[in-house]
Amino acid sequence: MWTLTQRTFVGSEGGFARPTTIARLLAVGVLVVAALAACTKAPASSSTHTVTITASGPTSGSSASTSSASSATSSQPATPMTKFSGNCYALLTLYDVQRAAGYTIGGKTAFIVGVPDKTLGRLSYLNCRYGLPAAAPGRSATPQIEINVALYSTPAQAAKRAASTVSDYVANGATATQVTIGDVPGTILTGGLGAGYSVPLLVTSSGQRTVAVSLNKSGLSAARRTQILSNLGALALTNTAS
Repeated sequence: MWTLTQRTFVGSEGGFARPTTIARLLAVGVLVVAALAACTKAPASSSTHTVTITASGPTSGSSASTSSASSATSSQPATPMTKFSGNCYALLTLYDVQRAAGYTIGGKTAFIVGVPDKTLGRLSYLNCRYGLPAAAPGRSATPQIEINVALYSTPAQAAKRAASTVSDYVANGATATQVTIGDVPGTILTGGLGAGYSVPLLVTSSGQRTVAVSLNKSGLSAARRTQILSNLGALALTNTAS
């Protein structure tokens, strides 16, 4: 069952629901310069690696899903975007996300449709949550997979948002691993310290869009985690391109 919420986030929240890991992508929005400066003050223990990933669907997945997950090279639209063509239910279905991840996702699925915010240059965003466990009243739950796609007025705004998120995580102890999804560069952030930074996160941008994917699943090797995050990132880039 899908749960739809439409919200406007302003002020210090910067465009995202604070309880989630991906909320960091826009929470630092209006403080881009300060966030980028924080990158130069990252702890000495932080490190950066570079790998190349060819995103692909699970071996048992459909051909359509595999094609979607491996076509990030064509994910940037030729004309400027003004809105997304649908919501999470239409563009990032549970079926497609499970195919890209390669396993069945239990729990509830919910999504948020964000409205425009001129102060951030944001035209819209989609926050899609899969595998939400039951939570006590008044307590937030961390989904297994969370995908956020935000649309900005210009590619420069989108790129700065992504860069500020990486800087914020590195400043909080995360290791940044550079990946390439098709021909789109991205960063996987792991090992962050403190609430909101410990869940592995993929951040990338393409044109006017930023994509952030978190994966809250234990028992995965680093290689498998990177592959799943890359598959999901490619799926988001491809399916929200028009």
